[in-house]
Amino acid sequence: MLYEFDNDWIETKDPKELSIKEKRFFETQRYTKLLQSYILDWSINQKITEKTIKKIKYRYMSFIIRDIGREIERFDKNVLKEEKIITKIFYLRFKGAKVIKHGENFWEYLDDLIFEIPYYFDHRGNIIHLPKTAGIEDQEWEKMKIITMAQNGLKEVLKEQNNAT
Repeated sequence: MLYEFDNDWIETKDPKELSIKEKRFFETQRYTKLLQSYILDWSINQKITEKTIKKIKYRYMSFIIRDIGREIERFDKNVLKEEKIITKIFYLRFKGAKVIKHGENFWEYLDDLIFEIPYYFDHRGNIIHLPKTAGIEDQEWEKMKIITMAQNGLKEVLKEQNNAT
């Protein structure tokens, strides 16, 4: 995302790409740490560090932080609120049933992942692959939350299969 303020500009990640580590910084209000990894480039001719972040005007920082907060709130409202339904959708997908989309808002988040989800797990329901090659802290928190919901659905299927034998 590109924020333009008077003669300054700041390029950041898309709020949907917020990592687990960055979300933790947001929740603990460690905004300089958050912005240090969230900002990709800027018009200030200095390297992006925790010290140079403090040169950003508070007004600019508040715009960026507000957008991050809105995305977190939107995800909470559209996805986390429907966690049981989403887990059930993945449960049905892992059972081999066809799932028909309805008008729920969470489909916007699931569309990208619904077909690649099975590749993240082994035959026991353990996560063996991550969306990015980086460590767990650097994964997108929204994707990881959805992957966890899918894992819960898969574990229910595996539990049923084990009880049937």
